[in-house]
Amino acid sequence: MARKLGVLLVSLALTGCAASGPATSRPSPSPPVPPPVPSPGASSPAASAPAASTPVVASPVVATPVAVTPAASPPAPPRCAGDAEPGDLNGDGYADLAFVWTGATGESLERGQLVVVHGSARGLAPSTAYVAGEANMTGEVLPQLADLDGDGCADVVIPDRSLSIFWSGLGPATVLPYGSRSGLADLDGDDAIDILAATSREGDTDGSRLVLLHGPFTRSGEPAREASRPLPEGEWPGRLVTDPRGSGAVLYGPDDGEQADAWLLTGEAFREVATGSAAVFGDFDGDGRRDVAIGDSGARNNEPGSDTEAPSVDGITRVFYGRDREPQILTGLRGSLASGDLNGDGRDDLVSGEVTGKNAVITGKAEILTGSPQGLRRPGLVTTHGGPDRASAGKPLKEWQRGAVKTWALADYDGDGKDELLRVWRGGLDLARFWRLDAEGRTRQTFDLGGSEAEGRNREMGVRQ
Repeated sequence: MARKLGVLLVSLALTGCAASGPATSRPSPSPPVPPPVPSPGASSPAASAPAASTPVVASPVVATPVAVTPAASPPAPPRCAGDAEPGDLNGDGYADLAFVWTGATGESLERGQLVVVHGSARGLAPSTAYVAGEANMTGEVLPQLADLDGDGCADVVIPDRSLSIFWSGLGPATVLPYGSRSGLADLDGDDAIDILAATSREGDTDGSRLVLLHGPFTRSGEPAREASRPLPEGEWPGRLVTDPRGSGAVLYGPDDGEQADAWLLTGEAFREVATGSAAVFGDFDGDGRRDVAIGDSGARNNEPGSDTEAPSVDGITRVFYGRDREPQILTGLRGSLASGDLNGDGRDDLVSGEVTGKNAVITGKAEILTGSPQGLRRPGLVTTHGGPDRASAGKPLKEWQRGAVKTWALADYDGDGKDELLRVWRGGLDLARFWRLDAEGRTRQTFDLGGSEAEGRNREMGVRQ
């Protein structure tokens, strides 16, 4: 039986949301909005990005919190049929949230547990929150959602200490002997999601290899077939970033806490393309081919003289398009990268989370760059969020408790045909705060998740932003 969570929901007065109840089918996307025509002499996005003018800053919504108690029983059985909608775990047509708890523990919530919140016509519904997994994950990697067994519902895949699969977002998990250097992609284009895992064992005569587990999978984790291929010679594998909606993958070489060399998998082989530690796939120009952005994550090690990167790396993101063209170079971007179609025009947008300093201090800012036929457009729209600065009874938080706001995912949580940007604050308290934003950077929804012991304390904190 699922274990109970205490949840705080903030701001249900959401602009443009449906009146009530889940939709029976996904609405059609809004008509595409044509991008502005560049003025004569304007820089091509394939070259250095134009100098950014003053960005638009979106302000968060502050609202009175409303306490919500989730159901104590397990969720209703999923209604899986046909093709799985991206990120939809229960088959109702809305993307869902999968979140690994890393905050302080409450009576009913332990560090390292998987929490699931279902989407609805009003966005994410915290009243549906339930615990799906046991406390055995670090929460350092984001869950990946895709349909591994072909039943029409997405599954949650978490490449952490091992690779855990929660079928339709339900436990217990199927665990495979692969770790954080794993990911999902459709390598052979057969519409069955595959698992890729970079492995390297000291003394292994085969050296470093990429293991390919081809789907569909059985519920015991057995692939339809298995293969492998060598990794770049002489390189121990670092992180692996994959494309669940395409066939691509980016493999990073070893690093010492800073930016690393990146290889892009194209066809049967890897080719070295850039240096960085952030990467994401998407179709940014809308031509039907998958593109990839590789950039500076902002991470720096703490060795003397190593708090800077070369000008060709520092604050640089390169976008490699799926057709024959020079990569687009975006300057002044440091931090995480995420992608999704926020305005429903059929082109993915890029979200960069801003960081500063050699140890990647996260500022709470994110920049949204809109896709267009010419590529990603600058300047982007900047939105800033901050977590609570005080605990219950108004006591200021200590430095280690203040945490940071990060981009969590982009998905269509309300079924309107447009993705929304989901950001999260995680600090040294027994709650996590979420913001759901639209393409204009407006905050459409804010809510807190926490253990049931925290519910009373969270009520006092909910309006502090």
